[in-house]
Amino acid sequence: MGRQVSRGVPFMHRVTAKDVATRAGVSVATVSLVVNDKADGRVTEQTRRRVLRAVESLGYRLNASARSLAMQQPGAIAIVCPELTNPFYALLLDGLSEVIAGRYALNLVVPGSMGDYDTATILRAMEMDLAGLILAAPGNGVLTELNPYCPTLVLDSPGTHRGFPAIDLDVTHAGRELARHLTEQGHRRVAYIGSVVDKASFRRRREGLASGLLEHGATLLPNDLLVDRVVMEAAEAGFPQAWQEWERAGVTAVVCADDVLAYGVLASAARLNLGVPADVAVAAYNDLPMSSLTSPPLTSVAFPARELGIQAGEALLSYIEVGGPPRNRTLPTRLVPRASTARP
Repeated sequence: MGRQVSRGVPFMHRVTAKDVATRAGVSVATVSLVVNDKADGRVTEQTRRRVLRAVESLGYRLNASARSLAMQQPGAIAIVCPELTNPFYALLLDGLSEVIAGRYALNLVVPGSMGDYDTATILRAMEMDLAGLILAAPGNGVLTELNPYCPTLVLDSPGTHRGFPAIDLDVTHAGRELARHLTEQGHRRVAYIGSVVDKASFRRRREGLASGLLEHGATLLPNDLLVDRVVMEAAEAGFPQAWQEWERAGVTAVVCADDVLAYGVLASAARLNLGVPADVAVAAYNDLPMSSLTSPPLTSVAFPARELGIQAGEALLSYIEVGGPPRNRTLPTRLVPRASTARP
């Protein structure tokens, strides 16, 4: 419990029922009765309030596994993901489960709403009896006040690790490679479809693209189309109006922050009788399995999602069982040119 995460982020001491009992001057059994709402007729109101004050002051959370000690469940690894609609996370989980299968249970935690996860979602994951914790693509600010009690690994959040060991994807290089490809095809004015969610990975994708275009004498327009959720339907609905403005500005190519957004653009362009790439080229990040089967096949930057899961599992197992945080690393990305980005 007293080990340190790299660059000074400490593990938080897990507050136990014994700590609460000591603070309140009661037995552990009394604490159990109070926090499990079984104090009626067994514990005086004055004692109950004293226990609750101790619970609040210490930040005690009832461990989910403590409710079923008879089950003797082993420790688990929890992974917190923004959502499950994107196949990227399915591939990530496939790689992760391959590594930890038979050694730890894998608990998947996603936000209760349709938005991104917050600190409360992570705290919910930490109510479990965890041997380790993985945070996939956390939003900006989520890690600021976080002090987990177990080895913790951050994925796909470049530059915002806040001292936690991390594995990232080289999304900045991905953007520059995509920019080089588009300018080689003759595109000089490019528009972008991104997300309103503030994630480091999304920011780096756009920044890499913008700087790469600038180096090759091209321009990324500032008036992005930003969607509430990274789903096909959001881009499909927003593209027609955005295209009216982009077309007047001389845009010949549109880049999407994720393949699923590009699928929406392709569907919308077909309804508008726009030829892809004859009227507008379309490219994206992620290279999901379906991207080679769209019409036309989608140019995309391949992110090694399954490999990310495998390396995350290996790094966290070493962290848990050997000790010492793993070194930060960045996995390479790869441009996959296809028919959606021919010359304008």
